[in-house]
Amino acid sequence: MKKLMLFITVAFSMGIARGQQNTFSKVLYDSLFDITVNASVPAYDQGYLIAGAFSKYLDINNKINRGLIIKIDNNGDFLWAETIGDTITSFNKPFSFNSIDYTKDSCYIMCGNHSGLGVCIKLNPGGDTIWTTTIETEGNLELNSICQTYDSGYIVAGTTDEKLFVARLSPTGAIEWSKMYFNSNINIGGYKVIQNSDSGYMILGNSNNYWVNDKCFLIKLSNTGNIIWVKTYSLNNQLGEDYLVFNDFVLSENGAVIFASISNNPALIQVDDSGSILWEKTYGDGYARHFKEGKSFDYMDTKPKLTVLKSGDYVFTSGFPDYTRANYLIKTDTTGNPVFSSILEIASVDVHETGNKELLIIGNGPVLGGKKSREERNPEIGFIQTDSLGNGELYSECVRSGETIRINYDTITVEPLTLSVEEAGENNNALFDIASLSVLQRNGCVGKISGIAENNNNKPLKVYPNPTAGRVTFESTDKKTGNIQIFNALGKNIVNRKLKNRKTTVDLSEFGAGVYYYRFTGKDGRSVGGKVVVE
Repeated sequence: MKKLMLFITVAFSMGIARGQQNTFSKVLYDSLFDITVNASVPAYDQGYLIAGAFSKYLDINNKINRGLIIKIDNNGDFLWAETIGDTITSFNKPFSFNSIDYTKDSCYIMCGNHSGLGVCIKLNPGGDTIWTTTIETEGNLELNSICQTYDSGYIVAGTTDEKLFVARLSPTGAIEWSKMYFNSNINIGGYKVIQNSDSGYMILGNSNNYWVNDKCFLIKLSNTGNIIWVKTYSLNNQLGEDYLVFNDFVLSENGAVIFASISNNPALIQVDDSGSILWEKTYGDGYARHFKEGKSFDYMDTKPKLTVLKSGDYVFTSGFPDYTRANYLIKTDTTGNPVFSSILEIASVDVHETGNKELLIIGNGPVLGGKKSREERNPEIGFIQTDSLGNGELYSECVRSGETIRINYDTITVEPLTLSVEEAGENNNALFDIASLSVLQRNGCVGKISGIAENNNNKPLKVYPNPTAGRVTFESTDKKTGNIQIFNALGKNIVNRKLKNRKTTVDLSEFGAGVYYYRFTGKDGRSVGGKVVVE
């Protein structure tokens, strides 16, 4: 790939006073359950609403999966959480919320996927469900993006069996039309949909064929789903060592700005109203072979978002830190020229600008500090709030100064594409339940997997008998007192008990046979967890 390289020195004002700006680094986690964030939105009553996934292995063959909603305040502190799912089919069936947005009546709309179905849910500000719509296609359906339309309906986009799926929903969630767009030679996945000023829709997507010549898509539809134009974008990549992926886009005055990844480097691409490229800039050195050699990003493959600041400038992250490269927070001006950069210890998903112009980064952990099996991690959600210059809290290791930003100008080929269209999708009457969830919180950065095995020989708690007919004893082995919490398979807290004389016995027989989870939290705030089987 031929590149013209331009070096730009970015001035950092680390000595500038932070004034009244609030900076912090916090983590939500649990020793019992895995929690991840896929999308977030500022709440109407301050704070933020987070959408993602909740899961836990019951044993080597069974795993519970539920959608996750978390509310935090504007200081990153936990307020409440809920999990949503079907208690019968959640086991070994993926459930994830992938997108969340506002509605005009001060509520929220979310979409995702569960057991091959698309799921759309409207919530009131307190997290209560107003309505639920499930959509079924002939193949597995994954909904990745939803937004409210000008007439208070909804447009949702996703992927069904490597074909683009788009549906228009009424204000109450009923399907008004749903279509599948495809080309027999190329796989298409839909990742972001926006309604523009002419009431039509623009949809961003990628080919799922990462192992061949990569293509990305921008599609313009009419209000009724008819194709106006389709453009494909690909690199002049004869050796096949570089790849292009679209992550997100926002509308601009003369078209749209696309946030992309080019060989693991973040890039901005400005296009006009017809999809033609006006300018493109790629930031930093690439690791083209890293993905091509088969390394899986696992939960960190969530696409980082592009944020437009109140000034009109852009801010984004490279999104995927591991032992080979850093995750950069980059701010540019309206034409993509760098303003500053910082390095973050988090697998970032969203960046939000606060009312005081701080930057709140929301993402996942732990980050990969060394080669380690992904099964050995315990996913958690992290928050890093920097000041307006990208500086973190004093003495924090979660944010550090970025380096000089190098801009590469890549050659991207734009071509039209013909798509076929078919009617696809119908309502499915799946029902879900809601369970409250309480998670732990700590200050600091998300964890780092270093590749060094942990010593589990000295466990601070004995649990016996396990399995049990009902009665189970918890005994501290290191003379510590603390609190025992027990949760059912949905994550609902059913028992709270203090250890008296470093021991307590709980009778779980009234809750029935099954798998239960315990969490022991000592007075020092440290916690350990495990499971109890009631036969």
